[in-house]
Amino acid sequence: MVKTDYIPTVKTLIDQGAIAVSGNEELIRELSEFIYFKGFHFNVSELNFDCGNLGYLEIDDRYNCSELLSKSPRSSQSIGVLYSLDLSGKISLTVHRNNDQRDNLQLMFVANAGDIEHRETVFKKIYDLLDNSEYFYVCQQCNQLVDSRLIDISGIPVCAADSCTGTYKQTFDVNQIDRVTSSRFDEIRVAIFEDEIRLFNSTTFWPHPHECHSGYAIKATLPLSASPAEVRELKTKIESEHKYPADCFYCKGEVHEGMGMSRLVNDSIEAITCYACATEHHGVIY
Repeated sequence: MVKTDYIPTVKTLIDQGAIAVSGNEELIRELSEFIYFKGFHFNVSELNFDCGNLGYLEIDDRYNCSELLSKSPRSSQSIGVLYSLDLSGKISLTVHRNNDQRDNLQLMFVANAGDIEHRETVFKKIYDLLDNSEYFYVCQQCNQLVDSRLIDISGIPVCAADSCTGTYKQTFDVNQIDRVTSSRFDEIRVAIFEDEIRLFNSTTFWPHPHECHSGYAIKATLPLSASPAEVRELKTKIESEHKYPADCFYCKGEVHEGMGMSRLVNDSIEAITCYACATEHHGVIY
């Protein structure tokens, strides 16, 4: 069991306004950009695998990277806030362990802002702390977010002593938590579609000797019921079986997979070529 499969992601925390942010506007913008370029905000509705497996992975334009952390501003006193982040002279991250009596605050991290290189390290630390935070778990019986002090994590997380009716539930929609979708920068990407989970990679299609298209090819699919662990296992298997990006058949340079080029070279091999070698050896004109 990977415990992080049962906790909110940074993306879902932001989407639900569960992080209250205050402090220097420039630092907030820098951290927003850092999180944005982790690559989890992309729009799968624009992907099209129907035409020769051709499609394009677009950034979700609903997210403005400079405003990512201020889209749904909430007061740190709000019951829906799980974490507060102060980006002032010092940078601090605090968890709000809410219960039916009071808001129990606990400092998780504090650091000086420092120069831009130092801030990159600080931002990574903040991101990792949030994305791997074990202060809250989703109970697998009542399907609610609960303070980890009230959770039995000896197996899959459930409310301690089988007391789902007695534990305080955090104000959070756990159905939005997504531990399946990968970063759009991964070589093998994973995304959830209406009918299935798809694992795909960047590739170059060659429908004609003089024409190529960049796009995405489906490598495998899983049912929507697949667990994050099952998805990770298949993703790891695909990555271990093939090198992504692949090496050019001729110059051995690293290129994205060139599907369909085998028809132009030899039907018995799956030749992968870079753009330069496609021109040199096969007369491809761009």
